[in-house]
Amino acid sequence: MCAEIAKESLAIYWRLQVMITGEEKIVMFWRMVSFLLNSAEEKDILINQKDIVEIQLAKGAIRAGIEVLLENADISFKDIDRIIIAGAFGSYIDPKNVINIGMFPNVQLRKIRQVGNAAGVGAKMILISKKQRANAEKIAKKIRYLELAVFPSFNNHFINSMQFSAPDEMI
Repeated sequence: MCAEIAKESLAIYWRLQVMITGEEKIVMFWRMVSFLLNSAEEKDILINQKDIVEIQLAKGAIRAGIEVLLENADISFKDIDRIIIAGAFGSYIDPKNVINIGMFPNVQLRKIRQVGNAAGVGAKMILISKKQRANAEKIAKKIRYLELAVFPSFNNHFINSMQFSAPDEMI
């Protein structure tokens, strides 16, 4: 949850292009220079260089995975009708920020749908419905496994995907 908040905060920070004008936003925490994103009564929210690198690695891996899947299917992102974001990630992240940090290509927001705990809902559906269980088995037979890390262009996609979007690319 804290990582999701940090990612959201970073995206907001970049989108608004906050200018650091005073010393009050720069703090030392555990011998590390940090930027104070928000000060709350019980806990301050700080971000530092290590956090930014972790965000870059996570978003780079996700975006590289997307690029490899598209390349393997021989389609482009423009061919995708909708994007479904599931799990805790899908519940707590703002789709606009996912685009603004470059995790997803610039896509119309109406194409993105957040569904929360889709795995849990699907598991319940196949437990209580024979029809849904049969449908799930049929889908499972069509699934192909793709090892991203050994895909020839994965490293190039990963490296290219770690950069943050330029301010003029943000929505």
